[in-house]
Amino acid sequence: MYKRLLIQILEDYLECMKKNVKSNNRYNDNTTLQVTKNEGIAAVLETINFVRQCPQLKPFYWNKYLSKVSKLHAQDCAKHNYSSHKNKKGEKPSNRMKKYGHVFFGGAENIMNGIKNAIESVLNLIIDDGV
Repeated sequence: MYKRLLIQILEDYLECMKKNVKSNNRYNDNTTLQVTKNEGIAAVLETINFVRQCPQLKPFYWNKYLSKVSKLHAQDCAKHNYSSHKNKKGEKPSNRMKKYGHVFFGGAENIMNGIKNAIESVLNLIIDDGV
């Protein structure tokens, strides 16, 4: 289900790119998606083809520890006006995850600025055009 939805969002976005108009974000709220990509249409087509070939994955489940770690880091970045994977104490994401009780089998952190909604954030992360 999530895969089909993602492909539909990507295809809608691709059509808007071809028409050179802002995407109407009918999936979330009344804002518009403003995802700018250096490689343009080629990057979106590559992403659509990649997603189509991916096996269906199990859904993610909410993790209150990771949520707390993320929220505290975002608040610290905002309070001290910086954007970095390391906090002001020099702790990496994995250190912070362990500190707040996450049994660490692996993890990652994405930092984004100026994003207005969740769909815009996801599109920016998955349409990789050399980032």
